[in-house]
Amino acid sequence: MQGDNLRRAMVHAKHQGMPFNYLVTVHWANAGMKGNYRQCRQKLLELVGKFFYRRKSPWAGIWVTEGGKLSKEVHIHIAVHLPDDIPLRVFTTVQISCGAM
Repeated sequence: MQGDNLRRAMVHAKHQGMPFNYLVTVHWANAGMKGNYRQCRQKLLELVGKFFYRRKSPWAGIWVTEGGKLSKEVHIHIAVHLPDDIPLRVFTTVQISCGAM
């Protein structure tokens, strides 16, 4: 079911001209986050949204949080469409600022 939702989101983003072309993985423990991973995820997604908003660029993304029984540490994968006019080095500052929460 969740896989179907992810696939539909990918197809929709591609049809909107915003295919996912960048994958971010954040391991919460490595980023200094402990405890409320839902709050960490929400903060990170807010930062990503603000990043694109400040640049007057729409954004499309999907994410999945993994961890618990099957993984030793909780982490999140976020796939986004990064437009050609936004350099990768600029986008990675989102990850750095989230680590400072």
